Amino acid sequence: MSEIIFSILNHKKLESIKWQQKGLNLGVFAVSKGYPTKPVFGSLGDRDSFKKCPLAINYAAVKREQEQLFSHGGRLYLMQAQAKSVEEAQKKVYRELQKMDQANIFYRRDIGKNSI
Repeated sequence: MSEIIFSILNHKKLESIKWQQKGLNLGVFAVSKGYPTKPVFGSLGDRDSFKKCPLAINYAAVKREQEQLFSHGGRLYLMQAQAKSVEEAQKKVYRELQKMDQANIFYRRDIGKNSI
């Protein structure tokens, strides 16, 4: 999806768009502790923990130094789960977010709640 948005914003030709026919996607942003007024900058953990995640991760304000990832702003990354239901997607995304280093991140734990 990000490639499609990038193409549209940069006035590039789109070959085709394949729409998902079943299920849904749910994304939860991990943000820096202290966001939005005073984001804390620090380690997000080793790069391998992110590589091992079975869900899609779209990075925002994250920088890499050797094999470590560090926060470099407020909104850090979006973790996205695809599932047949909101409840299933929530379980997937929150299970994987719990595996991440929690020292310098915060995320809402109610995403999708009003859709159930």
